[in-house]
Order: sequence, then structure tokens, then C-alpha cells
Amino acid sequence: MKRLACLAVFIFFSTLVANGQTSGDFQYVLNGAAITITGYTGPGGNVTIPGSISGLSVTSIGDNVFYNRAVTKITIPGTITNIGANAFTMCQFSTVTIPGSVISMGNNAFSGCQYLLNVTISSGATSIGVGAFAGCPLLGSVTIPSTVTTIGANAFGGCVLLGSITIPVGVMTIGGGAFAGTSLHNVAVPGSVTNIGNQVFQNCNMLTNVTLSYGVISIGDAAFQNCSNIANSITIPGSVISIGNGAFEHCVHLAAATLSYGVISIGNAAFDYCVSLRNVTIPASVGTIGSGAFSNCVSMTNLTIAGGSIGNGAFFGCKSLTGISITDGVTSMGNNAFFGCVKLTSVTVPGSCTSIGNSAFSSCSNLVSATICNGVTSIGNSAFFGCPSLSNLAIPNSVTNIGSSAFKACTSLTTLMIPGSVSSIGSNAFYDCSNLTTLDISNGVVSIGNSAFYDCSSLATLSIPNSVTSIGANAFYNCYGLTATSNII
Repeated sequence: MKRLACLAVFIFFSTLVANGQTSGDFQYVLNGAAITITGYTGPGGNVTIPGSISGLSVTSIGDNVFYNRAVTKITIPGTITNIGANAFTMCQFSTVTIPGSVISMGNNAFSGCQYLLNVTISSGATSIGVGAFAGCPLLGSVTIPSTVTTIGANAFGGCVLLGSITIPVGVMTIGGGAFAGTSLHNVAVPGSVTNIGNQVFQNCNMLTNVTLSYGVISIGDAAFQNCSNIANSITIPGSVISIGNGAFEHCVHLAAATLSYGVISIGNAAFDYCVSLRNVTIPASVGTIGSGAFSNCVSMTNLTIAGGSIGNGAFFGCKSLTGISITDGVTSMGNNAFFGCVKLTSVTVPGSCTSIGNSAFSSCSNLVSATICNGVTSIGNSAFFGCPSLSNLAIPNSVTNIGSSAFKACTSLTTLMIPGSVSSIGSNAFYDCSNLTTLDISNGVVSIGNSAFYDCSSLATLSIPNSVTSIGANAFYNCYGLTATSNII
């Protein structure tokens, strides 16, 4: 009987711990020698969370404790170390002070508090949780102490009236979307922050000035995307290795961007539609310029590229670009790289660049001179298609392939020498080069594609070497000015 009585007592107290106990308006459980608040049964209004119950410290506020309760004022004691997920979501208080004792804040702890105006996070607190204050539309003032090292993803996302924030030195991580959609005017990211997460400042339409300190290593995807009022220049410090996809996309008033030596990767669409951006220098440290990285930068006038591979459409539609310097160190040029750069008048492709992509300079209607240096091996399909002003062209003896329609409708070309290194001339390669009068095809060329010189109506002389084994259909169709040929097989 005595053993049964002891067992009953044990089960009774175990049930108390498991099911929780009550003190006033609070439900709680024991957590070792400390207490976790698990529920609130009061009417709301002015609520003070006790620092202790029955002589034991209250250290944690559990998940959802005050979720959507009519709490108009809250006092959190300095004993609290942990605030659970959604603990105060959709409460009605206008101000809150987070004590410095708090070391952990659960997801969305204070999210959706429609009346919250001011937040003070006391010194000692080390992290601001994921979505901690997300969607608090009236929040205008936040104090972050120097002890904070982590600002979680979406921590202040959608706080549309938040106009000012100081990110203290010591913060090491800013999570994705942390300040997205806020009204911040100025942002200074200290060097202690090594990684700026994805979408951190996305859609901050009031943001005018951004300072990035040396120490930042990476700028995440869409980090400053659609920050349409960044008006001054921005300097990417040399500590930055990578600029993410769409990082500054649609920053329509950004006038200048300085990329320091040290940057290795520029992501896809990183500066796409930065329509006020004028001058850009890409340092030799860059290994990759992503697809569409600077596409549609319609005010860009001068460009220097000192290194890397140029991605597809990297400078597509930069219609004001007049001066371009591509130096040794650039390794390849993607499709549509400079498509539609209508004011570009001359270009030199260095020998380090082994390939010119499809349509790379297509529709550059004012391009007069193209110098292709020895080392380039491939000229892609439609590479210079629709460049009616192109009159100066030299193809080096390193080129082995001229793609289909590569120089189609280059109506200002008058003389052309194709070196013996070229094994094949693609179909329509020089279609409608209507002012071409002199053509020299060197020994070594093997095949001439269909309609390769179709409608070269001014061509007067032609020499085809013995190395040619294949001439495609209509290769010289409508070359009605042709009067002299030799070695035609």
C-alpha cells in the first residue's frame, strides 16, 4: 500500500508539471529551477509579467502566449531570457522595451502589432528574431544596442513607417528581408556585417543614401532591389567578393557605382534598369559578369571592363554607350552582350576573349569599327548582324568559325579578308553586305554556308581557294556585279 501511495503522489506532481500551473492570470510550467509562462487568461489591458512565481524566476515566455490578445501595455521583467514564437503577435500596445536579459527571440514574436510605435531593445540582448517585428505598420522608432549580433530574416519587414535605423558595429548577420519595404532614408552597414542577406532592403523606396563599410563580403540577391530613390553614388568596398542577382536592380536614380578591386562575381541583373547609371569600371578581379548585369542602363556612356567573362545580355540595351574599353583579361563574351548599344561607334575585342557570343553586337547601328584581336577563335551567330555602319573589320588568323548571319546586313563593309584559319563560314554570314566590293578568302577555308554572300550586289571579284570543299546553296546568289572569279570548284 505504501508503494502505491508513493506512486500516486509521483503521478500527481508529474501531471502538475506536464499540464501546467496557474498564478493569477498566468499559466506556467516548471523548467528546472525556472518558470516558463505558457498561457494568459486575463482580460488584457495593462499587463505586467511577473519576474518570479513562488520564489522561482520567470525566464521564458512561451509560444503564442499573448497571441491576438487585447494587451494595450506590456512590461517584460529583466529575468526573461527567451521569448517564444508569436508570443505577442497582433497585440495592441504602442511601445515595448525588450530587456537586455533576452538572448533568444522566437519567430514573429511581435509581428502584426498594428499600434506599435516604439521599440527599445536594451543593452545585453544579442539577437532579434526572424520576423520579430514584421508587419508593424506604425513602427517608427527602434533602438538596437551594440550587443546585438544577429538581425533575423524579415525582422522589420513591412514596417512601412520605419524611417531611421542605426545598425551598430558588432552586428554580424542581417537576414533576408530584414528591412524590406520600410521607409528608411539612410543606411550604413558596418564592416562587422560579413553577409547582407537576400532582399534585406528590397523595396525601400525612400532610401537615398547607402554606405557599405570595408568588411562586408557578400551582398545578397535583390538586397537593394527597387530602392528607386538611391540618388548618390555607391561604393562597393574591396572586401566584397560577390554582388548577388538583382542586388541593385531598378535603382532608377543611382547615378554612379564604384566597384573596388576584390569583387569577383557580379550576379545576374545586378544593376539591371539602373537607368541613371552613367560610368562603370569593372576591375580586373572580376571573374564573372552575370547575365543582364547592366542591361537597360540607358544613361551609361562609358564602360571599362578589365576582366572576367561577360554574361549573356550583360549590357543589353545600353543605348547611350559611346565609349567602351575591353582589356586583356576578359575571357569570353556571351550572347546579346552589347545588343542594341546604338551609339557605340568602335570596339576592340582582346585576344584573351576566345569567343564572341551570338548577337553580341547585333543592332549596334552606329558601330563603325570592330577590331578583333588575335586569340579570338569563334564569332557567334548574328554577332554583328544589323550593324549597317560597320566599315572597318579585321578578322585575325586565330578565328576558326564565323557563325550564321554573323555580319548580315553590314551594308558599309567594302573589303573583307577571311583568313585560312577559318574552317567554316556560316549560312547568311555576310548576307546583304550590299557594298562589299572586294572579298579575299584565304587557303584553308573548307566550307561556305548557304546564302553566305547572298545579295552582296557590289562584289566585283572573287577568289575561292582549292581548300574549299563545300559551297552551300545560294552562297553567292544575286551577286550580279561579280565579273571575275578564280579557282571555283
